[in-house]
Amino acid sequence: MALPPAELAAALSRGVPGDAYVFVDDLQWCDADTRAVIAELALLRPIIATVRAEMGDAAELVETITSVGELIEIGGAF
Repeated sequence: MALPPAELAAALSRGVPGDAYVFVDDLQWCDADTRAVIAELALLRPIIATVRAEMGDAAELVETITSVGELIEIGGAF
């Protein structure tokens, strides 16, 4: 039986030291369940995440994360 996103995020948060950041790479590849957990986790912990300019389904998650933090755009055309 899977935990609801908020409960799973709380359990993950308890396993991370108090001053640590959670790092998530390539948000655009996350499935819907993972995005739901990360959205809840962003309300509990500082998160550093990467996402490509073509965010796809991760656009809503990026909006959630930036509502409690800051978006810094880096990179460019290579």
